[in-house]
Amino acid sequence: MSTIPGDFGTRVTRLETARKEIEDSLVVMAHLEARQSQMLKEQAAYMAEHEARLKQAERQAAEQRLLNIDTDKRIADLVSAVPGS
Repeated sequence: MSTIPGDFGTRVTRLETARKEIEDSLVVMAHLEARQSQMLKEQAAYMAEHEARLKQAERQAAEQRLLNIDTDKRIADLVSAVPGS
């Protein structure tokens, strides 16, 4: 009957424990990587939507400035048409 010497058996046990810890660590890392990837996708979608809304707001502000210029001109025309002004 063959027996494993104590020192060798201890080293094998330690190696098996280390292998299991590495496997567990890899599983955790894979999970974290998947989560990080999902978060990056969500952030990219949010940023794209935010940029689109910002451009829309800028267009609306430009349109409002044009309307204000037109309104100011009409008011000036009305005021200048009033006798005695």
